Amino acid sequence: MKTYTAEEIENRMLELKMIVPDFHLVGIRSQQSIPDKFDDQFYVIENYTVVGGPYWCTTNPGNDYLLAPLNTKGAALLVADKQYVNCFQKGLHKGKPALIQCKDLLVFRDNDLDIYAEELGEPVVAPPECRIDIHRANEKWTSIIIGKWSAGCQVIANPVDFEQMLHLCNASAKGFFTYSLLKEW
Repeated sequence: MKTYTAEEIENRMLELKMIVPDFHLVGIRSQQSIPDKFDDQFYVIENYTVVGGPYWCTTNPGNDYLLAPLNTKGAALLVADKQYVNCFQKGLHKGKPALIQCKDLLVFRDNDLDIYAEELGEPVVAPPECRIDIHRANEKWTSIIIGKWSAGCQVIANPVDFEQMLHLCNASAKGFFTYSLLKEW
């Protein structure tokens, strides 16, 4: 996957009729979509400049949850090429600092029980109690396999990258965060 500039990302957002906030978080879902691998990218953009990233992440559920979803309707796959305005806030994910879902999001429910994260059916609303959060994988080293790190969350593979992202969010003095998930172009 190529590395994007802030200008390329923001131009793509404008093409998709999204707003471009002064501080925002952006995920880019890989076209390759390798099962159970952190093959997506995550950026922090402030005042038209990439200030964090690209960080390797996943925007897909891991094989564990694709094969055995927590929800009977299927594993959650956040709808891409969509913007989630002020849908995340600082909080805890399983007792660890994270950005947690605080508003409705849109997801596909992948229910065909294979190892490929797919946009199946029509998108459905995932309320805040679904907890599609932005968090890190392992706290000590960079994770290579998604596994149980994501049932639909946006997960950063490297704990140092995640800490930098969280530091930038804290430094922004924002209470809520906008996340734009784009498909690789």
